[in-house]
Amino acid sequence: MPQDQPKDADIKPSHDILPLILCGQDDRFLWPRARRSCETLLARTDTQKSHLATLAQTFHDAGLAAPILVTSSTDSTPVQEQLAELGLGAGLIIETPAPAGTAISVCAGVEYLAQFDPEQLMLICLADHWTYDTDDLIHALRTATPLARHGHLVMFGVASSPIRPNLVHIEMAQGNAASTSPQPIAHMAFDPEAVAIDHMIGTNRYLCAADIMLCSVKTMRASYGKHAASIRAQVRRAIREGQRNDALFTPAVSLDQIGQEDFRRSILEHEQGYVVPCKFAQKSKSTWNDFLQDAPKDDSGSHISGRAVAINCAESLVINDNQQIEVVAVGLESIAVVATDDALLVTDLQSLHQVPSALQSLALKTTPLMTGIPTGQTDTIYSAPDASLKWINVPVGATLPERQLQGADTTWVVISGSGEVMIDAAVQIIAPKSVVSISQGQTYQLINTGQTDLRLIEIVPHPRSTNASDIDIALDDLALTRS
Repeated sequence: MPQDQPKDADIKPSHDILPLILCGQDDRFLWPRARRSCETLLARTDTQKSHLATLAQTFHDAGLAAPILVTSSTDSTPVQEQLAELGLGAGLIIETPAPAGTAISVCAGVEYLAQFDPEQLMLICLADHWTYDTDDLIHALRTATPLARHGHLVMFGVASSPIRPNLVHIEMAQGNAASTSPQPIAHMAFDPEAVAIDHMIGTNRYLCAADIMLCSVKTMRASYGKHAASIRAQVRRAIREGQRNDALFTPAVSLDQIGQEDFRRSILEHEQGYVVPCKFAQKSKSTWNDFLQDAPKDDSGSHISGRAVAINCAESLVINDNQQIEVVAVGLESIAVVATDDALLVTDLQSLHQVPSALQSLALKTTPLMTGIPTGQTDTIYSAPDASLKWINVPVGATLPERQLQGADTTWVVISGSGEVMIDAAVQIIAPKSVVSISQGQTYQLINTGQTDLRLIEIVPHPRSTNASDIDIALDDLALTRS
């Protein structure tokens, strides 16, 4: 049980609260329309402002410090571009080699900040799918700050949000859903089943977790030490071996080998603290359940769109974005059917939390579907202690922006298409079977000058395997040779 709340007289002088925003974690709850959560985060809304832009603007208007954003190398450029459009810069972007699990992403921010100020207060923003009223957010943070300064982890809970699967719910040790003051946390319920939901509603002691939390760097670092010491040790090493270039920090490539552990399961499930009841948060469309709740529905409570017909269906979602096929649904109840040009999802709406695990199993059986970014596409093919391989696809006429290689030496192998690579201002013409070597510290840019998509495989040997022979082995596996 948490300690008693501190008195106002015990509160130390205030420090700036620094948001730590996770961008582009591999949630996939809107698959197959959104291959990764960052696509939902960066997608433009009707107001031409993405959810990331809205979130960053709200935190800025609330007087918070410039945020630290943790994102993958795939999403770093669009993240920077959207913040620049608002005239808001990030205090720092931590660029992971690939989309990382939330436990790794939070730990990366914690270990980076621990080098400078362990007392720094962080507003950790785990999810991309909540919106916040600025004035209510300010009030809630004022309430939570004294607790966070005294070493507590402070969550924020919303009473108005319905209890349902795919969300985290907080049980209060005292008080009830109508409470307005901070309450000790008894435990957190993850992905509750239908029977548990009925019990939770009956107790009137649960709040929906708003997926942001306030604590000091020192407090969160101690939590990792207690519950995920191995993750902390590996992330700390990757941060200490990383490199900073202006507002971009790149951890060592070893960060890519830690795994996809979930922060909620690794840390929150084992922690206690306080929850501040609030009204400032609203859930946006982060799952198909959310989409169905807000979408127009027929008399049966179902939403049907695209070339689709539904007969005798109830409370179901049938979406067909593929103009080449027709979808017919008969007798469905609480089922989602979503068809796109290259994928089909069929799931019980109560089982959406299992979709990411199913996609991981699918990835082991098939070549991964590549995920889009404005200047190209990329997806990891293979990742292990010896090396990682990644697809890169650059559309006709597109250019990958000039960048400086911060991590390990990298090799590109051209599979199809043609273009130009500029490395330290030297131009190399590339075509199928061309091999391009980029050394750490070199500046590079890639341009598709051909009439078809430019497809490459990126090979990055990891620190334990940096010999040229390792690259040759990878090329042999692709039936290619150095040119």
